[in-house]
Amino acid sequence: MLGKTIIKLDEVDSTNLEIKRRLETAELDEGTIVLADMQNLGKGRLGRVWNSPKGVGIWLSILLYPDLSPTQIPTLTLVAGLSMAQAIQAVTAQNVLIKWPNDLVLNNKKICGILSELVVHPKKAVIIGIGVNVNTTNFDESLPHASSLYLECNKKFKRQDIIDKFINIFDKLYNEYIMQKDFTPFIDTYKDLCLNINKEVYVHQNKETYRAKVIDITKEGNLWVKNDKGDIIQISSGEVSIRGIYGYV
Repeated sequence: MLGKTIIKLDEVDSTNLEIKRRLETAELDEGTIVLADMQNLGKGRLGRVWNSPKGVGIWLSILLYPDLSPTQIPTLTLVAGLSMAQAIQAVTAQNVLIKWPNDLVLNNKKICGILSELVVHPKKAVIIGIGVNVNTTNFDESLPHASSLYLECNKKFKRQDIIDKFINIFDKLYNEYIMQKDFTPFIDTYKDLCLNINKEVYVHQNKETYRAKVIDITKEGNLWVKNDKGDIIQISSGEVSIRGIYGYV
């Protein structure tokens, strides 16, 4: 059961790093969660820094031992994103959307990021790190697309309510994904929340950038896109970064 063991810390460099350190000296149960009140070295996708101030956000990592192939591992990010989107919607009654593959967006502003890492020490494991800006009141001007639930809703929320709801939803969706081993059961729900579908985007891949339209999501959780030449291309989350042609979304 996910969340049966929750390790709560006042401050840590990174919850993902904390799980890695603990794995070096002890066996941790699947579903173990490390939850910190503050991170001072939070990390986002593609090595980006994630600002994690004290007492205002959800900074957590979950340890999993999934029976999946390496190509199926990245889809766990999508399952976690869908779970957190539904959890935040349930608590806030806000229309939280997903920017494939790992961001949650409210009013075209990023409020949540998710990072999945595969580690093999002492056995194959996946660590999913999640950061949610819940009651953050301000952001550095270098982060024009970042916001929080508080800033977008003009209301503070109890972080524990979101955490509890997320654990319940993710526990169910994760186990379903492990049984099915593809994204098919979640595609329709995910597409309803995915703001990239039918949108023009810039795809950054292999040091090249091209314009394309997002057409669909595959059963592996990848995207089908059509470039300006009319070619249909499948892209995976581990290979590319996408951005809307008019900005972040």
